[in-house]
Amino acid sequence: MCYTRTMKDDFRMRVFHIDSECYLLYVGKSPEDYRPFLRLGNSPSLSDEAKNRVSVVILSDSFTGNPLLERENGGSSSDGEIRYVGDTEAVERFSLFLEGGEAASGGETPASGFSQGAEAFVYFYKNGNLRVLHGGEGFFDLHEREEADCHFVFRAEKMAACVRENPLRYRAEALTGRGFFFAGGRPFFFQDGKTGALGLAPGYAESLSKLGFDPDSIETLAQSSASDGLVAFFKRALTTRAPVRIAAPKNEELSGLAALFEGAGVSSTHDVLEAGEEKAFYGFTLRLEGGEASVSFPENFSLLSRVFSGEALPLACPSGEESSEERLFLPVEGVPYILQEKEAAPKAVLQSCLVELCAALKDIAPPSAQGLFESMGNLCEAMGGAAGGAAKLASGLEDFPENLPEEARYLLWNFHEFARFTASRLKPGAAMRKNSKLFASRLPAAGLPRENAAGLPFTAVLQKSGEEVYVFYRLDEAVSRRALSQARSCRARVEALALPGRQEFFAEEQKRFEAFIGELAAGTEKKPASFPSTAEKKKPAERKHPRSEGMPLTEEESRALFAVGAPPQRKRAAGKRKPLLFLLLAALAGLVVFLLVRGGGEVEAKAPPAREEVPAARAVPPAEEEPIRPLPYIPPGRPLELADVYITIQDIRACVNEIAQANGYSPLGNYNPGHPNPHWIYPGGKIKLPGGAVHSIKRGDTLWAIAESYIREDVRALSRAYGELEAAYRGTESSQAARGRFAAELRKLQALSRSENLRRLLEEKVKGLLGI
Repeated sequence: MCYTRTMKDDFRMRVFHIDSECYLLYVGKSPEDYRPFLRLGNSPSLSDEAKNRVSVVILSDSFTGNPLLERENGGSSSDGEIRYVGDTEAVERFSLFLEGGEAASGGETPASGFSQGAEAFVYFYKNGNLRVLHGGEGFFDLHEREEADCHFVFRAEKMAACVRENPLRYRAEALTGRGFFFAGGRPFFFQDGKTGALGLAPGYAESLSKLGFDPDSIETLAQSSASDGLVAFFKRALTTRAPVRIAAPKNEELSGLAALFEGAGVSSTHDVLEAGEEKAFYGFTLRLEGGEASVSFPENFSLLSRVFSGEALPLACPSGEESSEERLFLPVEGVPYILQEKEAAPKAVLQSCLVELCAALKDIAPPSAQGLFESMGNLCEAMGGAAGGAAKLASGLEDFPENLPEEARYLLWNFHEFARFTASRLKPGAAMRKNSKLFASRLPAAGLPRENAAGLPFTAVLQKSGEEVYVFYRLDEAVSRRALSQARSCRARVEALALPGRQEFFAEEQKRFEAFIGELAAGTEKKPASFPSTAEKKKPAERKHPRSEGMPLTEEESRALFAVGAPPQRKRAAGKRKPLLFLLLAALAGLVVFLLVRGGGEVEAKAPPAREEVPAARAVPPAEEEPIRPLPYIPPGRPLELADVYITIQDIRACVNEIAQANGYSPLGNYNPGHPNPHWIYPGGKIKLPGGAVHSIKRGDTLWAIAESYIREDVRALSRAYGELEAAYRGTESSQAARGRFAAELRKLQALSRSENLRRLLEEKVKGLLGI
């Protein structure tokens, strides 16, 4: 298949699905394009070939993908050829996070890598969506992909909605006292309706939702380090805007991740855990041991700590009593366990955990199980009666059914546990003690299920009596068949939302990407000399590009600028140096021509057409709502040989406002209803540029792109002028008069520059020449 030809007919073929939340978007036009891909999201399976083909990384408002993967996807070791685009403050926070620093509030960084003639656009919308267009064709919509590919932000919202619709969900009233429960193999703790977690798995929302727990109810997260689960937790908090609390040791990566999301709007509080320090945690004790956060039980329930290591807890009968087999306890996932220190009377336990439970299960049981629960209900009623009468009732339980409904297993557990409980609390001759022991011997010792899949809102009481702990299950609210059906339907919907296994699809997409790259390579006879290949790129240690525009250059980098000399096309072969006087005259003549061009006469500018008079050929954003800003992006050509002179966001913003005000538009961020919006200009109009030149507006132009292009040309011209001056004055530095003339010429260039970085570097060179 010819993918290049196919893409012209179907723009959707330009999207390569690398992972569940990682996309490569091809926005090139020909095989000669350098780094012709945009990337949204990231993936641990991103190949080196894919990394080296990306020029722009799009940052969505929801941070599609996983920020923790960005460094290995090419972020931290970037040589300056990758741009991050999106909200300007988000770009700065993300850049600081990649560098291992904590993001500070405020400040701006470049939002894109513009080029003249750009035909690729990314539209960012106020509702968090973004769309990508190329050549006037839309081929990527983030919200559509979130739904189709079940991104975490989509799944979490839908799952939370399923829980809210579940009539048998665990409400805060059910999590009274203090206790714990397991979901997805991870422990959660609660006290008086509030919930905390000890670490989170990436799929915590699914685990909690299908068991009837609100995934948004977690208020505090005890965390040892940055993790995928923590990223998911912050992403959900970014949507709900609910305040969160993190208890964690000092960790730069974790702090940087938290700062990244705090800057986006998450309200979080940090409790620092010191080694050996103990803190209260929902009725338990939180401590840091060996760099890992752990929770310990109260002293009188300390033996339960064994279940947190995955070890079954033996529940032995009191000494002197006959026991059939040792009972082993492991918590059922999805059932809250409440610690109860006050000893309950045997009659109270019998009523709530046997009589009432049996009656509730009988009401919702299918017809095939009605007889079973009726028989067990009779046993419950007879438990406190005479031993002789109960013996006759128990004799009919020899042929107990083997295939028990799951809910019946909780009831059988309670029968056996009640026998242990009465043996320790009642005298040997008590009728209730004899009956419970008799029933336990006749009833099968069915084990507990590993997960509460029945959908019933069971809770468990951990009853403390002496040195023993007894476990009883109960239903604290009435359950109808209709409510149970709705609860199971909600669980099924949550399970359907779980991320499907699509590894085969991703493998096919990887093959398609490799085949397409092969077609591009075959279509290029020879890469132009100005396009450095991957193998020819210098190592990060050799190329000292700053991470983001606007960051100050080091002294070494500043020196590198002035060591460039004349541009490569002007370099002469060794041994062919021309007389110094000729070079000086040529340099001065070039400078005069340059200054005359910049100071050209005024050209009358046409006012931009009114909004209602826009020509039919104008670029129209996708219909949704007016985007915050339409920003054009296209992979840049060969990186500018300007020795790390970067254009800052402040440079572009100042130039945009100057152009806007000169042409009757409102300045950025200070819109005037009486003046056109500077984000919208239309083909056919003309824009007067600083210095008097006029730019004819073409399809795809924006004021931002025009301003950036103008400044880049300004830097190119001044860099060439500097190279010519530096060549002319080379070898004359020993003369004080020559250094003074050279400094004066550099002052002229400095006054003409619209780049703050270039002005600063020229100032440093002038100071060096004058010995300041």
